[in-house]
Amino acid sequence: WESEALYTEAFRSSCMLRIPAIYGPGRGVGVSMKRGSYRMIGDGSRWTNRVHVVDLARTITALLFRSPAEPLPPVLCVSDGAPATAREVTDYYRERFGFSEPPSVTEAEAVAAGMYTQTGNQRVANRLLARY
Repeated sequence: WESEALYTEAFRSSCMLRIPAIYGPGRGVGVSMKRGSYRMIGDGSRWTNRVHVVDLARTITALLFRSPAEPLPPVLCVSDGAPATAREVTDYYRERFGFSEPPSVTEAEAVAAGMYTQTGNQRVANRLLARY
């Protein structure tokens, strides 16, 4: 919020892109599970949002080169539009690639380990982004 406020103050006609977990070649839950470094917080019932790196790049490019006839809103959420629980995501990788069940940690352990970005629990819609 602080960085968005500073950016808005500096650039009055701006649009902040709120970007969730980025996955793709060399990054994401699947890569972490393959390495054995992924940790599930609790039972995995927290909601997660993702975007593929190629989709993110295409979205940013499209927004930069769009017709300026309609100004962008102050904030756009950029996600794949398919929120899922952490459990659903890890189950997909387990079933598809045969990865092992990731170990579970408590929220306090996750925070102590610096896993702040994984402690969120919200579903993000991308309906507004689809207009642009």
